Amino acid sequence: MTKAADHDPEIFQTVFNSANDAIIALDPSGSVLLLNPKAREYLDTHTDPIGKKVSELGVFEETTMANLRELFSETLERGKVETEMELFFSKGVSSWAKLSSAVMKDQKGKETGIIIHLTDITDLKRSSMELMESEEKYRATVEQSMENIYIYDVETKSIVESNKAIQDLLGYSAEEMKSMRASDFIAHDDRNIISKVEEVLRKGHAFVGERRYRKKNGELVDVEVSASRITQGKRTMLCVVSRDITERKRYQEQLIEEKTRAEFYLDLLAHDMGNLLHGIQNGISALEIVRSDPAMERRIISMVKSLADRSMRLANNVITFSRMREEKLDLERIHLKELAEGAFKKAREFFYELDIDFRNDVPEDLVIVCERMFEEALYNLFHNSIRVQENKIPVLGIRARRTPRGTKIEVWDKGGGISDDMKNSLFTRYSEVFKRKHTGVGMTVIHMIVARHGGTIMVENRTWEEGIEGASFMIWIPHLELER
Repeated sequence: MTKAADHDPEIFQTVFNSANDAIIALDPSGSVLLLNPKAREYLDTHTDPIGKKVSELGVFEETTMANLRELFSETLERGKVETEMELFFSKGVSSWAKLSSAVMKDQKGKETGIIIHLTDITDLKRSSMELMESEEKYRATVEQSMENIYIYDVETKSIVESNKAIQDLLGYSAEEMKSMRASDFIAHDDRNIISKVEEVLRKGHAFVGERRYRKKNGELVDVEVSASRITQGKRTMLCVVSRDITERKRYQEQLIEEKTRAEFYLDLLAHDMGNLLHGIQNGISALEIVRSDPAMERRIISMVKSLADRSMRLANNVITFSRMREEKLDLERIHLKELAEGAFKKAREFFYELDIDFRNDVPEDLVIVCERMFEEALYNLFHNSIRVQENKIPVLGIRARRTPRGTKIEVWDKGGGISDDMKNSLFTRYSEVFKRKHTGVGMTVIHMIVARHGGTIMVENRTWEEGIEGASFMIWIPHLELER
């Protein structure tokens, strides 16, 4: 085109006049040599600019003229300059322009001036500035938001940006977050994370629901998450917003726990009180039969009185159980053999008509530091062992020994053992399996008391020499110290 224009001035004139850019040619002194229609429109001057200096046209404010003079000088010095400039007009308006200037030379190489291509980029610039302003507002909003926000790159699976809220929540700095992948702090497996990402990509926006994040210190925090698909250039991102619901979850769990505890105490009363009332009822019925035997009558009356006393103690124990979490351990030094004898005596009162073979093999000098309530755990074990046995003479016993870290206690019986399905739910509060065996919530009471002392309990089956199956409850409690 340039060579054609050199040989055909009409082609040059056509290209020059139809150009979308404003084109102005200036001589070395800064006077206008030539300009196309677009330049005349841009300058919007009522006088003919040819032969006049740009400063004489009165089109631009002085600040703009100073910038144009600097552009003119720089072009003569460097040969070519490209820049963007905001042009302020004398009539009080402004526009943005992209300026490309170059030195003009004649056929002998002599500089004859400069030519300037001026492209109006006002709309583009303002849109860009509005976008930048919008982004700044967005960043300020995100940064100051109380919600936890991060931007996730779908391709790299990395964190592109994060706000202060999530940085504070997780304990990472902004730079640390940028070097992380989502799987570094989302406490779910990769397959689960990928499925949630795919759901958001498919829907555009999705409520992900309750999730768990892992803090820098390893602590887990519950959050409620939603995410939206966004694009930055050709990259697909997810904007992930989460809210810390740890306190809400804790409150919900507390409500559930309190409800469960209330139901437990209700079952506790129904179970143990039912046993006591059953014993009292049997005693009263027996009194009608043995009126002619004063000794037996006195024995039964004593038993009924003891059962009534235990009913009162049960009510007090329910109150004690309800305070287990809040109250400190009320510890004392207790001879385990005597504690076991007392527990068996209470269990024996329910089965006065039976001959029971109880073997207390606890060493005489074995002393443990525990609450007096520990007797209730042994009582429940003895009571259940006797109740489930179908032998004419129930057989059960207790043995114990000290270890360097605690005391091991075994309560055993010859009652046929415990099935595997019963083992798995034996200490569960509402297990239908052991309700059928009439153990009620007694096993849960045992577990609560042992756990309160920092101990553990487990059950196994064992076979005795004569081939009889039986259950063996193994309790371990640590050595505790009395407060001074």
